[in-house]
Amino acid sequence: MSTVNPVPGTRRPVVVAVVLIIVHTIVWTIASDVMRWPGVLWDDMLEAYSWAQHWQLGYYKHPPFYAWIVGAWFQFFPRADWAFYLLSAVNVGIGFMGVWWLAGRFVKREAQLLSVLLLAFMPYYNYMASNFNANTVLLSLWPWTTYAFVRSLERRTVAWGALFGALAGACLLSKYYSVLLLATCLVASLLHPDVRRYYTSPAPYVAVILAALVFGPHIWWAVTNDYPTVKYALTKTGQGWAYNCYKALGAGLMGIALNLLAAAIFVSALGWRRPALRGDAWHKMLAPERRWLLVLTLGPLVLTLALGIIGYVKVLLDFLIPVFFMAPLMMLITFEPAITAQSVRGVVRSVLIFMIGAVIVAPIAAYTTFAIQLKGTSEITPEAARDAAREWHKVFPHPLKIVTGSEQNSLAQVFYGPDHPVEFTHFDFSHAPWITRERIKREGLLAICDYDDIVCIDRAQQYSNSETRVIETSVGKTVFGIVGPKQGLVYIMNPPQAAPD
Repeated sequence: MSTVNPVPGTRRPVVVAVVLIIVHTIVWTIASDVMRWPGVLWDDMLEAYSWAQHWQLGYYKHPPFYAWIVGAWFQFFPRADWAFYLLSAVNVGIGFMGVWWLAGRFVKREAQLLSVLLLAFMPYYNYMASNFNANTVLLSLWPWTTYAFVRSLERRTVAWGALFGALAGACLLSKYYSVLLLATCLVASLLHPDVRRYYTSPAPYVAVILAALVFGPHIWWAVTNDYPTVKYALTKTGQGWAYNCYKALGAGLMGIALNLLAAAIFVSALGWRRPALRGDAWHKMLAPERRWLLVLTLGPLVLTLALGIIGYVKVLLDFLIPVFFMAPLMMLITFEPAITAQSVRGVVRSVLIFMIGAVIVAPIAAYTTFAIQLKGTSEITPEAARDAAREWHKVFPHPLKIVTGSEQNSLAQVFYGPDHPVEFTHFDFSHAPWITRERIKREGLLAICDYDDIVCIDRAQQYSNSETRVIETSVGKTVFGIVGPKQGLVYIMNPPQAAPD
């Protein structure tokens, strides 16, 4: 496989790419923060922040890598919504750079620029990416892992094999679902023209060793803790075949539909009637020497749908967030002869218009969301967290150290509460191994339950003592002069039974 060398006078696309990635990061940090300003961070982000207070080798739902990233990030940034949305946007920017370097192995600089720009129109890389979680962290990891895989195919050295293996391990440490990307890489390697040379080199075997070294400690954790992540994953199975087919095909169609804006802009930039859009261009895509690339592009999508149809897994649209990063590149490889400086400028203008539109729409979306109460009372949780902390301090002189309750409320207290407590997740010691009964007695416990959450209230009362205080209240908020709905809450406050540390 040969790399297309940059043609003379193509330094400018590098500058444009870097500038637009930076602008994209800034724009979507601001737009995400403004769109969701009346409300609260996504649940997944609050959960990751809660986990990040405890550096574990795994958590009851997922492997730990993306929570580690959150923990490291907030060593340097304040506990603020904008800082979390900045992390989400930086994650996308890192993914864009991975796509840029990957595209550089196959196309000239102008097309390399388009491989990044076209992704900017996909919701996976803007609004959906604002929710930093186990799916969206793969937006940065998968492109760089694929780039290292391609380089290991080209160079067949220990260094590139080691990098590929380390990144593969990081992918698995973020979400087990990444095994589909690695399976795709395996099939692609078997279809590569240099397959024999690759498998007689040290690169693939070093990759396996490094991936095992990176992922191994988490496997040890899973075994010693009775496989909590596997059990959680199994809760997503068990539905009937027809239901799983419906969910998988529905997610697949919706995922492809979310690519249509980028595809339309690309076709428009080339010219709707250009010969390159017809004839032998499609044969190039299916040429034997490019089949491994086609597998690398489509493999994760096909395997995800198969997981739902054959594997009895309920496939959600969020599963598809990382799978389309190579789609523009494959189209660009096919239609590269038709790409001109004019078509590139057209896409650049479209990206700028799209980002300006996002900034303009953000406050409108924020106002509309609150005005018609799309999220209802779930948007009140920051206010509820602060109110609960105030009530605690009115009654007890001790700082609030442990919180539990209805999940949204307890997670919000960890991030928004002034005392920065830790969470006793679901009143379940296996979900929060940093909590013990002795610690609850020593430090006290605040449960914040929805008024109608009888299970939460019953569980909280199991930790009551002679000094327990129960407060029933309601909390609301006013935004843009609009009075939102009230949320009925019950605070069950158990003070320390011994002098706190």
